[in-house]
Amino acid sequence: MSKLVLLVVMLLMIASAHSSRPSYIECQDSKECGPGSCCAIGANRYSVPMCQRMHEVGESCRGRGQEPMNTTVGYPDQSKVELTNVYWLFCPCADGLVCEKPSSTCQPKE
Repeated sequence: MSKLVLLVVMLLMIASAHSSRPSYIECQDSKECGPGSCCAIGANRYSVPMCQRMHEVGESCRGRGQEPMNTTVGYPDQSKVELTNVYWLFCPCADGLVCEKPSSTCQPKE
């Protein structure tokens, strides 16, 4: 009986090690951030992905390069994290808004 318990504990530890992520990673996918938010990662070497709110009417935006991306990032503790559907630097405009080119601000779609 004790060998069975030990085996189950070992299997759970192995599964946990593969499915868990470092505690400092807030999100790996924009779906984790909830409505009106996205997962975005900064430009610094060891930037940590974080949930940010999407931009509202009149707020600054980036018209180009605002497509979500999939990538793998590595950290000094040897962690490698798969990111899916994340944005570079900033979230895009909120639903129903578009980044207007001349002003680089979020505006209602026409």
